[in-house]
Amino acid sequence: MSRKAAARVGPRTCDYLRKRHPDRTAENVAADVGCGVKDTTIRKMLNRCSAPRADLFVLLLNAYGLDFLMAVMTTPPAWMVEAYRAEEQARLRRQLAELQARVEAP
Repeated sequence: MSRKAAARVGPRTCDYLRKRHPDRTAENVAADVGCGVKDTTIRKMLNRCSAPRADLFVLLLNAYGLDFLMAVMTTPPAWMVEAYRAEEQARLRRQLAELQARVEAP
């Protein structure tokens, strides 16, 4: 990754992770990622606001999916935007069904 790209990806990654886990960010991200990633590794990345190594980036992508990728990319391709929208719509439909079930429950 070029320095210019890393300079954009690092802050976006850190912002995403801090929004996702406002409290105990490093510990929660390490737990989400698994694979032996230590919270100290995440904490260092967050403190430096640096881009994750390629292997950690892949683990973050695996843990957080398109939501993460959309947050860190400058200009995602159209197919990714469409996939993200479809995923978000499905999530909202599930959420709506759960809420409707709660309202209709005796």
